[in-house]
Formats: sequence, structure tokens, C-alpha cells
Amino acid sequence: MIVHGRVHGTAKAAAYQRMKPDLLPFVLDSFARLKGDADIVLIEGAGSASEVNLRANDIANMALHALPPCRWCSSATSSAAA
Repeated sequence: MIVHGRVHGTAKAAAYQRMKPDLLPFVLDSFARLKGDADIVLIEGAGSASEVNLRANDIANMALHALPPCRWCSSATSSAAA
């Protein structure tokens, strides 16, 4: 995992899920810094907004959209053939 541009460690999926609450302050710090320097901050959370099984521990999509004055939209794409 890379946090603030530095190697923070490695973790398998289950361990990473348990680490998310400890990583959230880094996410919030980055967001605060970016929104202070930019008119728009675009956040891409790699699909967890649409994967309801991951929503409880999400730190990139749902955790940030609730922060004022965030406005958000959701976009979904699929690579599956119709």
C-alpha cells in the first residue's frame, strides 16, 4: 500500500479490510489538502460504491460523499458483453 506517496506496507484482502479504519484519517487528510488547493476534487474508488458487500468498510466513495460540501455523482461501466 502506498500512503501519501510512501510505502505503508502490504496486506492481503482480508487484512486490508481490517486496516481501513486506520487508513481513513490519511484519506481525510489528503482530501482536505486537495480541496484547499483545487476547485474540483475527483475521487475514484475502484468500484466499491457499486459493490454493496464492500460498502460498510469503504473509505474512498461513501465515506467522502457525506462530508460537506461534497457533491457527488455515480457512474457505472461494465466490460461485460451485452
